[in-house]
Amino acid sequence: MTGIDTPAFDARTADTDAPLDPRRWITLTIIIISAFIVVLDNTVLNVAIPTILREFHTTLPSLEWVITGYALTFATLLIIGGRLGDVYGHRRSSAKR
Repeated sequence: MTGIDTPAFDARTADTDAPLDPRRWITLTIIIISAFIVVLDNTVLNVAIPTILREFHTTLPSLEWVITGYALTFATLLIIGGRLGDVYGHRRSSAKR
């Protein structure tokens, strides 16, 4: 023990203490795909701005309000979804079988 009463780190036993979960790659893949979808969604929205202005005969300030509302709604649902995952998902996804 050290002066702070914490056990010393031993690199030789750190890897053998807890086996790595093979499902971690599935989780990483889902996170990467989700991030890509967010970027793709915002890109499509920004590319469509001139067409939306032309087809709906609207002004740029009013379209900016719609885009801001869309982004705020998306961010709010993302935060709520993350919290629901914290409350309900981690126990099921990391349970030892």
